Amino acid sequence: LPLGEVIEHDHSQSKTEGEGLKEAEQGLGTNFTITTRDLEGKQFYSEQEEVTVTIKSPDGEEETQVEDCKDGTYNVHYIPKSVGQHDVRIEVNGWPLTGSPWKVNVKPHKYQVVNSHGTRGQGEGEFDFPWNIAKNDNTGDIAVADFRNKRVHLFDAEWKYLRTIGGVTGSQTGAAVKMGRPWSVAFSRNGDMILIHGDKNSRKMSVLTNGGQFIEQFSEHVIDPRSVFIKTDGESHVIVCDSADHKIKVLSPDGAELLQSFGAPDCDACPSCVVYHQETYFVSYMMANCVTVFDREGIPLFHIGSQGEVQYPSGLAVDAFDNLIICGDNKLHMFTLDGKFLASFDQEIQRPWAMTVCKNGDLLVTDLTKHNVLVFR
Repeated sequence: LPLGEVIEHDHSQSKTEGEGLKEAEQGLGTNFTITTRDLEGKQFYSEQEEVTVTIKSPDGEEETQVEDCKDGTYNVHYIPKSVGQHDVRIEVNGWPLTGSPWKVNVKPHKYQVVNSHGTRGQGEGEFDFPWNIAKNDNTGDIAVADFRNKRVHLFDAEWKYLRTIGGVTGSQTGAAVKMGRPWSVAFSRNGDMILIHGDKNSRKMSVLTNGGQFIEQFSEHVIDPRSVFIKTDGESHVIVCDSADHKIKVLSPDGAELLQSFGAPDCDACPSCVVYHQETYFVSYMMANCVTVFDREGIPLFHIGSQGEVQYPSGLAVDAFDNLIICGDNKLHMFTLDGKFLASFDQEIQRPWAMTVCKNGDLLVTDLTKHNVLVFR
């Protein structure tokens, strides 16, 4: 170029293209490309150009990665975490590109079955009604409550069989504890297991070591416990659904103190399952065909699924994208945390009953009809 001649960028000539400006799926990476051009419409690059991309979702701002290819093109990558309309704003040196902001509709994450574990039987890693499932956040170990075989299986994070607790087949630690039918299992912060077991109307809670040694019967404050959830943010409180008085009970980590007791005043059904997330309790009521949402004080806020979207809800989980997943009839149902229905999926499922979420975002779902655990990703 002759000395002193300056080529200027022309915002009206610059272009963007790619699927990431049209539609996207929650949790899946997507891309688009920005090409800057000069007044003559030719691809143009200058080290002084400052390209900024801002993507705003209904829940806040999404994280974006902008790669400067040093030739007038910029590759943009983002992984949307929220469902709904996203505004994609692109500016060069503070000037918006023609067409900015783009409106991108982000669809709910579409889970797919990537693996399954177990079959019906009494051997190692076989189940007869896998009634509940839990994971150890520290080790990644997975516990499956094998209902009719009156035992709990332990697997590592890669689904390698470790041991069986209880049962009648003389397994590795089978003599360590004699249990009734296991209804619910959860891992405490120190790795011990809290197990609800026994016959209906005479269930009890016990604390077991990871190796299967009985420690103690747990809590005088519950009458007929049905399911247990460990609150892990802050203090690791123990949250129990009590079938006897239809209450949700929040206990101290050792079960000695009753911190809260509350229920749904307009519901005669027993609570089936509870999860706690973002200072909110989500409680399924199977026979009432709904999930009731309570605030941190135990005050009921609203119902989810009560308009017929969910039949006979049992297990609950909040996934990696802050969606509420509900096991109901023969499907999994996905809602936002404020109760908006997003999607249902039934791939390879016959009777989903309980679930937990892995650190990598996988859903582990027990199926009572197929007697296995399905891995959704």
